[in-house]
Amino acid sequence: MNIGTPFFAAKSYEQAAQMTQQLKDLPTAAKYFDRAGQLYAEGGIYIYILFLSCFEKRFSFLGYRDSGAILYERCAPQFQQLDRAISIDFYLKAARLAEQEEKAFQAADLYEKAAMQAIRMGNFQQTTELLETVTKILTTMERYDRINRVILYRILLKLFNEDSIAGRNIFDQACQTYPTFDQWEDRDHIELLLEAFDQDDKDLISQRCQVSCRFLLNDKLMCFFFVNCRNLILWQLILNLFV
Repeated sequence: MNIGTPFFAAKSYEQAAQMTQQLKDLPTAAKYFDRAGQLYAEGGIYIYILFLSCFEKRFSFLGYRDSGAILYERCAPQFQQLDRAISIDFYLKAARLAEQEEKAFQAADLYEKAAMQAIRMGNFQQTTELLETVTKILTTMERYDRINRVILYRILLKLFNEDSIAGRNIFDQACQTYPTFDQWEDRDHIELLLEAFDQDDKDLISQRCQVSCRFLLNDKLMCFFFVNCRNLILWQLILNLFV
């Protein structure tokens, strides 16, 4: 078997995808990019090496999964306007390839990017699952410096869906599990917001949003949560903060 064959086939599909992109045929381009990524991922073979001198048997895997992951990640943003489902699919495939290469931090970043697209499609279940996956990976890696933001997303997602109890549970667990979260400068802002929702006090929610949550505007996803929230008070908040 020619080891280079899958690699060159992948290159051919990638070139074909770029040509169809130039012709504005994005659905076909997405299919070709996807096929290229698959060929990169499958482009390795096990080679049996027999050392006659000592009869040592070794196996090595020659593949192009890195190339596949890079391709999927690079192409994912290009199809956001056409179909976010394609972008999500590409980010997920890139993340899985990164996991196979034991690049956990890269995988976590890609799963988070997929979650950002899923929330914009209104797929809250998938967003929740992806953010939970990111949390697990970062926890295993002890990358607590990245967990704070992901926990905040998960809490806001629960508030967005009017489930303040679940948001409170996530907050309490994070405070107990992650020292960096409990010591985070924005922890108190989040807790004040949760307390207002716990009391279901619209005036208090409005007050604490305006006083304590200006930091949320520093993140585009936070703007999305508030602009699209069904809670009128949060909608009024975002309008006030943009003035």
